[in-house]
Amino acid sequence: AGGEVSASLVYMNGVIFGTHPFPNVVLWSLEVEVQFYIAAPLLARVFFIRNPTMRRLAILVGIFAGITSICIFGQSYHVWASLLGNLHLFLIGFWFADFYASGLLEKPEGNLIWDIAVLIVLGPLIWFQNRVLPAIVPVAVTCCFFAAFRGLILSRIVKQVWLTTIGGMCYTIYMYHTLMISTFIKATGRLVIPNHSLDLGAQFVLLTALILPCSAVLFVLFERPFMDRSWPRRVLG
Repeated sequence: AGGEVSASLVYMNGVIFGTHPFPNVVLWSLEVEVQFYIAAPLLARVFFIRNPTMRRLAILVGIFAGITSICIFGQSYHVWASLLGNLHLFLIGFWFADFYASGLLEKPEGNLIWDIAVLIVLGPLIWFQNRVLPAIVPVAVTCCFFAAFRGLILSRIVKQVWLTTIGGMCYTIYMYHTLMISTFIKATGRLVIPNHSLDLGAQFVLLTALILPCSAVLFVLFERPFMDRSWPRRVLG
């Protein structure tokens, strides 16, 4: 355990041990992010391609290459829990950044087709979960991106202040939610409803009501101060 904790401190637990970080298993995705940050300057050179069609085509080739790799080698922890197994998702972000920077998403009118597309792709994704083809996730992400900018309904929903506020705290919520669930369930678990679906729904509501305010406090204390790029100077000064 000591070796895993030490490896986790430098975001190398998955690379060295091929397992989730200890003791906070959800931080495996942070290791993937760090790998992306290291590779980002090299990946971003795709934006040096001046021809927009060729540039977007190059990004699409990378996306399909990433999907192919996860389809072939996705059973290996060192693949699916690394940048190699998630590169296509980061490149989708590149693709939309290109569209956005080019002004192609700035259309005043919304289209209900994109909202319907989100419902169509999210249905099997939620129902089948890990049993769906890896290609469905990128399609779902793509539809959600387009609907957020070009949809008739979703584009209005994502602009709500309460939703963007929670979205800003998303990583704090993600990092601490398992710890808080294991703590709060000792109290909320005393409420038992015979119907499994109703019991699950009640626990979701109760735990959410407890986790969100706690996460807000943790966000203000431990994450938001570091969003100011000048924080090292303020601390040292």
